[in-house]
This record gives sequence, structure tokens and C-alpha cells, in this order.
Amino acid sequence: MRVVVGGDYAYVDQLYDVEVIYVANPAMPLQPGSMAVPGLILGLAAVKGQAYLATFEAGLFIVQYRCNCTNFTYLLVVGK
Repeated sequence: MRVVVGGDYAYVDQLYDVEVIYVANPAMPLQPGSMAVPGLILGLAAVKGQAYLATFEAGLFIVQYRCNCTNFTYLLVVGK
């Protein structure tokens, strides 16, 4: 398991999925979302609100955390 922090968010590698944790208030972290990845995560980095996931089977994924007006949160693959 790896943890990287980018801005107010921490990204946690859980081998085949990535979890997002909102850490702006360290006394009360929130987990707004997670996402399954089609392959074993070998590397994880976070820069400017995006997570970069290197997988063994499926290559590189660029993932962004999104939140819209209705408080619906999700992770979105913005590049592969």
C-alpha cells in the first residue's frame, strides 16, 4: 500500500483500486471515493489534483477527483 498527497487529497493504492481521502482537516479526514483499476498498481503519484497510476496490465492512468453541485463525488479517468 502506498499513500501520496496532492493538495487537500491523499490517494491510497490498494493494489487493484485507488482510494481518495480528503485531508484538509487532519482531525477529521473524509473518504469521498474510490475506483477499481484494471490491473495491479505498480506506481502512484499525485500532482495538481491528479493521480497518476502505473499498472502492470493496463498501463498508465491519469485520474481526477471530481465533485459537482449536488455533492456527488467520483473519480474520473482523464487520460490513459
